[in-house]
Amino acid sequence: MKSVAVYFRKLQNNHYSISKLMGLLDEYLPAGYVDIHQWRSFSDLKDIIAHSKNERRVFAYSFMTNALETVKNELEILSKKITRGDWIIAGGPHPTADPQGCLKIGFHRVFSGESERTIVRFFRDVIDGYLPDGQDVIYDTEGKPINLDDYTPFDYKRGFFVPIELTRGCTNKCTFCQAHSVHCGILRFRSLEGLRQPFAELQKKNRRKVFFITSNVLSYSPEGVGSRLEALHKLGQMALSYGLTDLHLGSFPSEVRPEYLKEEYLSVFKTYCRNRNIVIGAQTGSDRLLESIQRGHTVYDVKYAAQLARSCGFKPFVDIIFGLPGETLADRKETVDFIQWLLRYTGSRIHLHHFLPLPGTELWGCEPSAIDVGTRNYIDHLLRHGRAFGDIWRQEECSQQILSWRTQGLITI
Repeated sequence: MKSVAVYFRKLQNNHYSISKLMGLLDEYLPAGYVDIHQWRSFSDLKDIIAHSKNERRVFAYSFMTNALETVKNELEILSKKITRGDWIIAGGPHPTADPQGCLKIGFHRVFSGESERTIVRFFRDVIDGYLPDGQDVIYDTEGKPINLDDYTPFDYKRGFFVPIELTRGCTNKCTFCQAHSVHCGILRFRSLEGLRQPFAELQKKNRRKVFFITSNVLSYSPEGVGSRLEALHKLGQMALSYGLTDLHLGSFPSEVRPEYLKEEYLSVFKTYCRNRNIVIGAQTGSDRLLESIQRGHTVYDVKYAAQLARSCGFKPFVDIIFGLPGETLADRKETVDFIQWLLRYTGSRIHLHHFLPLPGTELWGCEPSAIDVGTRNYIDHLLRHGRAFGDIWRQEECSQQILSWRTQGLITI
């Protein structure tokens, strides 16, 4: 067997995935055969490599579509620095959506879809020296989704404690979101038993704070527990039994869908959780657009959820997307009126987004709707006075960049 050095590229938005991958390799690969590093710049990489004595090297990227140009430019430099026997690999949301495009810009192996099993097999082959040259897309062909309990949620060996993935997948089919297409609509849960080890690792390090990753924490319903309400009660009780007194549920990155929210859930949050904000996914104040993007709820559902949260002592943080394809001036007026209602009657804070045409979604390739001057001025007013937050204008620029990358051939689907 041959030892291998792994260099994970740390980008702005991939800290969670890198921590999980590092923990995965530590857990499933032979001890002493893998030397794991992170790098932020080529100067970092140069210093790390100078002290590495491994026979084989793997440069690993996990990234979203908005990082594509950065990754492509880095690959042009990296490809000139590697030697025979080195590998450059990619996984994550964008490589899953456009694996052939990622091969085209220089990756040797692209992992599409869930990659826990396939990435472990790849590194075992590297260690054993069985990997053929050339480029390839790697899919998990076992025909069944992974069990979250089988894999560590973070790299506790190095103390990289990121939010715990509580659920994976989504049964909703929002046309702007990659979650359904990536995970085929299959919703899975980390069981309460599967939370014991990560909770124990946090306790060993005297950690008190714990967050969770889930598109809707109110969907949490592991097998054998009973109702969703009972599951959340038991989760809270278990966290406290491990000394995790700074528990966060329903706040980023574990938002709630508005049609699920009930007073009894908020009572659970108040009993066990430190957060006093609730993140509610609304997306637009137009019922016509909500139906068009297949959100599965109404404007009334959001109003009710936000009012309920406020009455129970929580501050609602409401997600809104402007620039959705097909959005009309009338739709934007309804959304502005909706925001004003939320601010006046629920004290909400608005999280503003711009539509991004992401590969792998139903709206891939669709042009964003232009935002009129009046709406722009209103958005700027909200941002300026702290009533809203978000990188909406940077995302607007990014949406056009993504479409231009398709024209340039950087995205091939």
